[in-house]
Amino acid sequence: MKEDFLHFVWKEQLFDKSNLLTEDGQPVTVIDKGQYNFDAGPDFFNSKINLDNITWAGNIEIHLRSSDWFRHSHQEDHSYDNIILHVVLENDMIIHRKNGSIIPTISLKNRFYNESYLRYDRFFKTNSMIYPCMPHLESISEDIILATLETALHDRLNARADLIQEQLQQTNNNWEESFYHLLAKSFGFKVNAVPLQLLSETIPLSILERESNELIKIESLLFGVAGLLNLDSNSPYQKKLAKEFKHQQYKYNLQPLHPAIWKFGKLRPSNFPTVRIAQFAMLLYKQKRLFKKCIISNNLKNLRKLFTTEASEFWTTHFHFESTSEPIAKQLGNDSINSIIINTVIPFCYAYGKHIDNSIIQNKAVEWLKQLPAEKNKYVNNWGHPVYNFSNALQTQGLIQLNNSYCAKNRCIHCKIGCKILNISKKM
Repeated sequence: MKEDFLHFVWKEQLFDKSNLLTEDGQPVTVIDKGQYNFDAGPDFFNSKINLDNITWAGNIEIHLRSSDWFRHSHQEDHSYDNIILHVVLENDMIIHRKNGSIIPTISLKNRFYNESYLRYDRFFKTNSMIYPCMPHLESISEDIILATLETALHDRLNARADLIQEQLQQTNNNWEESFYHLLAKSFGFKVNAVPLQLLSETIPLSILERESNELIKIESLLFGVAGLLNLDSNSPYQKKLAKEFKHQQYKYNLQPLHPAIWKFGKLRPSNFPTVRIAQFAMLLYKQKRLFKKCIISNNLKNLRKLFTTEASEFWTTHFHFESTSEPIAKQLGNDSINSIIINTVIPFCYAYGKHIDNSIIQNKAVEWLKQLPAEKNKYVNNWGHPVYNFSNALQTQGLIQLNNSYCAKNRCIHCKIGCKILNISKKM
């Protein structure tokens, strides 16, 4: 038996509590099972029990055997000094606190049906699917699935908001600057995300704003610092960029990045970093104070217009500097715009709303997710299709969080969907 199963039994209180006694005969009543702890430390925080007519508040630790206390070295950890109850399957030894007092212990052996564990064991062992819940999803009501995904989505947004708050400290709480950094990363679309973020960190937004009166100046800064300019090129466009960048490099003391950081291989030409940088330059040229515009946008249609951008004329016949191609406008596609809104704009708007305690902005960000189409990614392919069809980005973003927090860590018994599938009866 896994200890995780006992965590689940305690969390869901799936055991016979009649005539519940500690191993030394004291009657126990569970008032509050406590808060499950996914991190290091006692298994349940802020629990409350009545022990021999005295109410105790503190933490609860769970083990298969009492002796696991020493196997896990809890006797050396001060965070276990305030354990009020030790819950075990088998009590094979008496455990003392550091002050010598005995930690009250109850054994759950023979207090839950063996069928409960057999069902749990089969759920994990006999399933060859990527996710154990897959064969059972048809038996789960849509309301439960939707509620689970929405809860996970809010967990994801709050986690992203906390991360954004940390990043803001690096820009002296400049929301526009921090937004610019994450936006640049989004324009890299995974493969070139880190190089584009590095590019934005090398050129502060304040410099781009000073040079924003001409597109060629923004392009020269971005391509020059990216290390992608050939200073000896005969191309009039590249010559113009190089001339401008030579002046800017001296003016702002800029050090170009190594061109080897940019990835072109196995990418469609429309995703080449040269194209993405050109599109990013046009966006910065056309949309000043972009984050403020996102915050005040009243609907998704207007928000999408902000990011409808295409590379300058030179790129109509180019995917990179040195060779020409068939003419085609290098406009940022709908899927790319959706991705940027989902992964950058919405988390930042939500974080800002949370920062200023404005629920209207937070709710607007969530509503935009409901209006955006479901994403196509490995999580959706592996988890839902064709058993469950996702209808919007709120659900697919919730799924990513669900996967990261529960599925990938085999925490099915702490997931609402997993609990419902296991359906372990509380009746004894």
